[in-house]
Amino acid sequence: MSIGSAAVIAFGWALATAPPVSLEQALEHERALLQREKDGLASALRSQEAAAETTRAALRAEIEALAAELARVQADNAARELRLPQIEQTRADHAQHRHLVDLVDETNVWLRQHDLPAAQATGPAALPENFAAILRKIEHDGALRVEHGRYFDADGIAREGDILHVGRVAAVPDGAPEVPLVHTPAGLQVVSGVTPLREPQGAALRVRVVLHDPSDPPDPRAYAASTWAEQMDAGGSLMWVLLAFAVLAVILTAERAVMLAWAAMRWRNLDRAATRDEITVTGPAWLAAPLVRLVSGRELPPDVLEDRLARDVLVVRVRLFRRLSLLGVVAAVAPLLGLLGTVSGMITTFSVVTTKGTDDPQLLAGGISQALLTTEFGLAVAIPVVVVHAVLSRVARRLVARIEHRLLAILHAGGGDD
Repeated sequence: MSIGSAAVIAFGWALATAPPVSLEQALEHERALLQREKDGLASALRSQEAAAETTRAALRAEIEALAAELARVQADNAARELRLPQIEQTRADHAQHRHLVDLVDETNVWLRQHDLPAAQATGPAALPENFAAILRKIEHDGALRVEHGRYFDADGIAREGDILHVGRVAAVPDGAPEVPLVHTPAGLQVVSGVTPLREPQGAALRVRVVLHDPSDPPDPRAYAASTWAEQMDAGGSLMWVLLAFAVLAVILTAERAVMLAWAAMRWRNLDRAATRDEITVTGPAWLAAPLVRLVSGRELPPDVLEDRLARDVLVVRVRLFRRLSLLGVVAAVAPLLGLLGTVSGMITTFSVVTTKGTDDPQLLAGGISQALLTTEFGLAVAIPVVVVHAVLSRVARRLVARIEHRLLAILHAGGGDD
């Protein structure tokens, strides 16, 4: 509400409540009220200005204090920045010194392991001498040299002689360069099972050596040629099953080949005797039974005689084809067993990959080797058996056909030769 509105309201109220006065008195009275109100407002304004001035002074003092603190912080940061390179340099020097000390300790340990004297100096000053000794050792070990020493032959007997060293990874006796040696914790030992190699090439001699990691001394027997039993074991248990099938196939093939050869020769003799009516039954009677029946049963009716001859020929057929079906089973089962071994080997390989990853190639090669060995052996058994089965079956069919033809010729043509 404005001052004018308040004055009008006050004036109206005063007129309503005041006793009747003259207009001049009322105006004078109102003028006095307005003056007092003006004086009160001026006093309040002066108080507010004083408070505002006090607040401005406090804020100014606080800003000055903050500015002083900021200047102090900036000066402190500048001083720290000046000191930082020196601190970092000191820290780097300490780290480098510790690294050099560790390197000296490592070189001293390496020299002691190789029976070499360490440097006389201590601390980082020993590094040049240690490194010089290490380089001389590396050059010595990497050179082709002949040294007199002792080694153990394949029988474990210690022998002495000149040994040709190919660095630290191989060695051969100078007197028998075709026999390689390997470094082991027990000393140099002859590798057994390695095919000797001695090939003169002009003034030089080519020899066979076995390379190995000197930090992991091998067993000389690891280089020996693997036997057939070890290769069978490498292929898994199915290899022995396939071997059993192979042995069975060989036995059946030999028995059937001898049997068919004997039957063919025996039938030839019986055929000649039948033309002279002089058949004598020697050995198994099943092969001579058709001819004996034909010669001795001429008085029988033709249909009866032919029926009995058919039964005798059926017996001959069964005898000649006997066990050939078992050869067929071997020929069919062998590749399936090889395929089963392949699946088993791949399962082993993926199991190794799942459990141990691909960091060890030797474990992976075991499963793959098993898969390939069983497949190869299965096919090696099946292919010859298929060929033998086909050949023996053809021989048996031709012999049966020859017997049938000859019997029919004797029966219907009076015994003419085929």
